[in-house]
Amino acid sequence: VKDVVGKFLEENGFVYHKDVNIWHYERKKGGTSQNIVIQRHRYFAGYIKAIFYTDAYGQRMREFKDFVPDMQNPFQEFWEYETDKELKEILYQFVDWIRKHGFELLESISVPTTEIRPKRETNLYLYQNHNKIYERYKKEWKLDCMNGEEVIQVIWENIGKLYDKKFSEIEKNLVEFAAIYGYTLFIDGIGEWIWDEEKETCFVYKAGGMKARISPLEGIILSYRLKENAIKERYIIQFNYRQKWLRLKEKEIKNIK
Repeated sequence: VKDVVGKFLEENGFVYHKDVNIWHYERKKGGTSQNIVIQRHRYFAGYIKAIFYTDAYGQRMREFKDFVPDMQNPFQEFWEYETDKELKEILYQFVDWIRKHGFELLESISVPTTEIRPKRETNLYLYQNHNKIYERYKKEWKLDCMNGEEVIQVIWENIGKLYDKKFSEIEKNLVEFAAIYGYTLFIDGIGEWIWDEEKETCFVYKAGGMKARISPLEGIILSYRLKENAIKERYIIQFNYRQKWLRLKEKEIKNIK
């Protein structure tokens, strides 16, 4: 893979990132991360595929079947091989498709699908002001009198009141709701706010003890854009994880005694 596809991609500005069972190549173009991954089948030997994606907001992963017009089987996901010769033939075909169609595809998915999205400046504002915002709403909404699920419901109801407003008019409201949401994910008060300069995003980290980075602003804006409660499920995941962890700790203590 590195000798055929890798050499071609590196000639076109891509850098190889070592990983398990995949060959990951990335290049930065116009501030966007463009990625091509050659991947083995997870369970079966002798099967290989290619995946294309960028970090542009709202863009999904693509495969050859999504954009190559002259494929014999337009639904084909993996290519099967038994010998090194067959593998090389497949990889040279991949290179030909990448040259003819892949780079153009990456350009087309390097732009956000919508302007209703988190931005660097709003993420940075959230990171710098989350505590001040939360303390204000804690008094206004009497958050101390609610459990986490009740807080999530109140946030959701207030997002619903903004549906008939333009995003530019209520973007600041959504940032403030993101501050409340972020702290609500801190089950038992556990978690921290972090800034990722590369992603230009404010995350909550280790919320409830769970080793995951969550973008509160992403969840809030998604709820507004889709008009769905996209934040409730994440809270339930965090809450259930914390309860499971507490039960395991309690069991460990009993076993020690």
